[in-house]
Amino acid sequence: MQKEPTVLVKWEFYSLCLLAASLPIIEVTKNLAWFMLVIFFAVRNIKTRQNLLADFLGNMILGFMLLSAVAAVGASFNGYDSGKISDIIRYGLVGWMLMYIPLSKQQIYTILALLFVATSIGVIVAYLETAYWQGGAFELRSVGHINHTAIFIALTLGAVVPLLLSRTSAFQARLVLMPMAIILTAGLFFADSGAGIVALAIFV
Repeated sequence: MQKEPTVLVKWEFYSLCLLAASLPIIEVTKNLAWFMLVIFFAVRNIKTRQNLLADFLGNMILGFMLLSAVAAVGASFNGYDSGKISDIIRYGLVGWMLMYIPLSKQQIYTILALLFVATSIGVIVAYLETAYWQGGAFELRSVGHINHTAIFIALTLGAVVPLLLSRTSAFQARLVLMPMAIILTAGLFFADSGAGIVALAIFV
């Protein structure tokens, strides 16, 4: 019986990996990964009967999602688009689930590394699309609006890069991480968004 929940944790980890690799660039697999994560998390917790109100930060995230849901209902009744609020709720739910998924440090760094690489690829594609292919605003494909793109890049730079640097040698950092960090920084300035610059300043 103990082995079955362990297997489900493994699939939750795989779902998080797919989500991290897809989040900035591929809408279809991003949505699929989110759905898989919710299913595997729910099944494991039905089997283990884990206390899902035990973590203070997790409860804060739940409260934030509840308030966001109320805001979404109010926005819909007043004729406003509530689609972006639903995204906040969906990915707030991911943050809440992470409080209760027993991941190892290595698994966490793997997820962060995938997010870092995917965001770097997304920045390169967005630049090519803007400069040479389609024109228009600088946006990550699966993130959207220029301000959202800039904030996403800033969060990746400010939160993910320091954690990854702490886990790598100086040579690895110079060879791989620093060039990608430069790409993300360039993407932040291509986006030319005040919101993104403010977000980066807060994290740095």
